[in-house]
Amino acid sequence: MTAKKTPRNGGKHPAPPPQPPPASPRLRPKAALSIRRRAFISAYLGPAAGNGALAARMAGYAAASSHVTGAQLLAIPSIRDAVEKAVASRQRRINLTAEERDTLAAGFALNPTLAVRDRIKALDMLNKCAGRYSMKHAIAWRLTLEQVLSQSREGDE
Repeated sequence: MTAKKTPRNGGKHPAPPPQPPPASPRLRPKAALSIRRRAFISAYLGPAAGNGALAARMAGYAAASSHVTGAQLLAIPSIRDAVEKAVASRQRRINLTAEERDTLAAGFALNPTLAVRDRIKALDMLNKCAGRYSMKHAIAWRLTLEQVLSQSREGDE
């Protein structure tokens, strides 16, 4: 016959349920980012240009393990969210409308203080965006810049 095992507490109270192990301190969400984590985000978005290991070193983390530290920091939701938010904000600022792009390129093409090479490049970009490729003809037929501009204006009418 087998002996019946009794709980250590004498059977009066049930054993408490097992607790899950505490989360790694690196993965626990924080209310606010520390100074070093803000420095990491700043370096990651700035001079490190998306290099997590370099950004970790620039923020003051150990150089020997910076490749691991950079990846661990980018896995933290608050840091990842801050980086994504900054990238989205930067994208909104640099996106031009088609009209703004055309106005800017036309300004370069018509600016007499720029080198002719740069003016032709701006005009070529403008024609590519508009679906016209008159620069191919200008190079093959050796047209002057003024002739190309006048032909480009005729196409707009």
